[in-house]
Amino acid sequence: MQTKGETDLCLRLKYWGVGEWKSHEFDIFINDVLVKSVNNTGKYRISEFKYEINDIPANLLASKTQVCVKFVDKPHKQIGEIYGVRLIKQ
Repeated sequence: MQTKGETDLCLRLKYWGVGEWKSHEFDIFINDVLVKSVNNTGKYRISEFKYEINDIPANLLASKTQVCVKFVDKPHKQIGEIYGVRLIKQ
């Protein structure tokens, strides 16, 4: 994803709210560095889109014009439906 050299960015994810019967547990990596572990199992029980904003440490963005964002599921779990991924200013 393009950073344009900015270091004050967050990662915004867009989820669909329904899915309480699924086990959504995964890790978010930026340039192969763990940024956050996520557990959305049963978190949103509504039929609409939900947004979550995740902080990115500035040192992961320093001197970079682009970064690689990777989602890795936990053993025997799934990432779930992610409908949007954006870098936004804080």
